[in-house]
Amino acid sequence: MRILLINPNNPLNCNDAMINIFVGVAAPMGLLKIAAVLLQKKHEVKFFDQYVEYKSKNQIFEFMRNEHPDVVGISVIAPTFSWVKELCYFIRKELLQTKIVLGNSFASLYAQEILRDEVADVVVFGEGEYSMPEVVESLQENRPLTWIAGIAFRQGEEVVITKQRAPISDLDALPYPAWNLININNYNRVPMLGLYGPSAMIQGSRGCAYHCFYCSQDATFRKFRKRSIVSIVDEMEYLYEHYHVPNIIFLDAYFPFSIQSGFEFCDEVIRRGLHEKVRWVTETKVDQVNEALLKRMKEAGLYLIMYGFETGSERILAMINKNTCLEQAHEAMKYTKKYAIKTLGLFMIGFPEETEEEVKKTIRFSQELDCDLVKYNLLIPYPGTGLYERYFSDRLFAYKNPDLFNSWYDMVIQKHDVFNCSVISVRRLRQLRIFAILSYYLRLRVLLRLFIKRTLRVGMCYKVVCFLLYISLRGKKQRKIL
Repeated sequence: MRILLINPNNPLNCNDAMINIFVGVAAPMGLLKIAAVLLQKKHEVKFFDQYVEYKSKNQIFEFMRNEHPDVVGISVIAPTFSWVKELCYFIRKELLQTKIVLGNSFASLYAQEILRDEVADVVVFGEGEYSMPEVVESLQENRPLTWIAGIAFRQGEEVVITKQRAPISDLDALPYPAWNLININNYNRVPMLGLYGPSAMIQGSRGCAYHCFYCSQDATFRKFRKRSIVSIVDEMEYLYEHYHVPNIIFLDAYFPFSIQSGFEFCDEVIRRGLHEKVRWVTETKVDQVNEALLKRMKEAGLYLIMYGFETGSERILAMINKNTCLEQAHEAMKYTKKYAIKTLGLFMIGFPEETEEEVKKTIRFSQELDCDLVKYNLLIPYPGTGLYERYFSDRLFAYKNPDLFNSWYDMVIQKHDVFNCSVISVRRLRQLRIFAILSYYLRLRVLLRLFIKRTLRVGMCYKVVCFLLYISLRGKKQRKIL
């Protein structure tokens, strides 16, 4: 069958000059994995990444008219849903024989509503590598869909939900993403990580052994599973040899999975000589590293590590089920700096019941840790998280108001409203966020360090300074309040 997979545009479009300073582009791994399985089944698969190609609505409509696919598969998260609906209604009107299949977290959570509103023909729950080919096979043979586990579909006026599909147990058996369907050179910058040149993501695991209540991992991956270390390093080697990718970003909730697996991974990378060819970036928890492991990770080519510090308040850490403490954060940073590993500190403000003093404590804490780069996000209670379920009784609120989930990156541009769960007003949270950014980066030693360590290129440093001055001027009134 002729299948078109679409990664839809969203408000985080990197064509925006301001957002472009901080936000990079990453290939949509979920869709490319599904594409790889479909190609194994001998289907004709085309891929359209509207997000990275900056195509207008009319351009994508014309593309679809020309291709006239049998099946269109679209990945849906909350910020993209408004546009996806428009896209699906176009297909309904112009491509009468084309079947629409939606997947990813938002589609899984609101499958019944999506199908009742006739936005799609089929919704795939959770992992789609095995479900999607079975859906395509049934559509091709005009067979009922009831035998397929892990999907929902419309049958007359009724929405049918099939039995739950077990999580994929053998992740090593899945093919690599279908990199041949995209131009990997389009994914050549992640400024916030100081990466330039082709970059690819590797997913070494699915799910998370931890259950932080602001995270939606559990909504998509119901069980923590991991690939073998050899399989992961094989993929690194494949990307370098076949696509000349010098930058690898691990997409896991945390990687390595343990101190022991960390040493195993580093030893394998060094044994193959990849540490001299590839640099890699990962995110982890502060309790998953120690001095010896960080030293070995640096030797194995680790370029930058992201730590989800989140907050400077012990009370908030306990409330969000982070299972770490501030002392562990200081300890992790001490040894990360000792071995000259670049760092990105991730922080959030606007937790339920968080006071303004606790927000300011987080800002001071971030300065004490003194990462190379920091990021302050406004907390957004995404559907499927414990946070959303605990504080919002209206399950359909997100379905009816998806645009409210577009705002996590919105510093001063303020294109979108903010879905706020904090006792602090949205206006005040924005002021505090601007203050956090300015007070961190507008320090001479921080700017000099970015330049000397070449964490950001000279041109990017210039853009960052201009951006900071811009929000400083925009925030003149806010600074008086602060």
